[in-house]
Amino acid sequence: MAKVPSPIQRSKPLPASPSRATKKATNESRRKKADFPFRMNTKAATAHVHRCTDACADPAHEASESQQRQSQTQTQRQSQRHTPQRQAVRDALAKGPGPLSAREILDVAAQAAPGLGMATVYRALKLLADEGLVSVVEIPGQSPRYELTGQGHHHHLYCRVCTKVFEVYQCPGDFAELCPPGFKVEGHELVLFGVCARCV
Repeated sequence: MAKVPSPIQRSKPLPASPSRATKKATNESRRKKADFPFRMNTKAATAHVHRCTDACADPAHEASESQQRQSQTQTQRQSQRHTPQRQAVRDALAKGPGPLSAREILDVAAQAAPGLGMATVYRALKLLADEGLVSVVEIPGQSPRYELTGQGHHHHLYCRVCTKVFEVYQCPGDFAELCPPGFKVEGHELVLFGVCARCV
């Protein structure tokens, strides 16, 4: 009598499906191969890293990079400071007969830079002074005056009528003899008060 096959027969076990982690690793490997079509030799890569490390650790290299950064920063600041308004302030000082007050500078500079305000004038004077291009002339009891540097040793005359300040390049000389013993003279500034020729 022939055997009747059982309605339930066990089939061969199916191969295990790859896990999510395996799929992810495979996809990552394929992506890396696609992004990097060539591989660097391990020894060459190691030598390249050593060269970069040695160059970066070199004090001369670091100093050179620092100087380049400082030079770039200084160039950027100078380009930002050389504006038409500040140039107008500098030109006004160059045209003046002597040290000028901020109001006098504004009156002259506004002709070349319409819309120039007092706040801009003060900012320009501060920047020019920081750069060593402008010096402040102090007159007792008066607002500060400003003049361009590089004019050599000189003194000033102040007119009590028109309040203008003039320059005088004569100097009486050494004041050490007028000082008490032990006092070391390091410099002097003279301001002569009077009335100018136009106000007499």
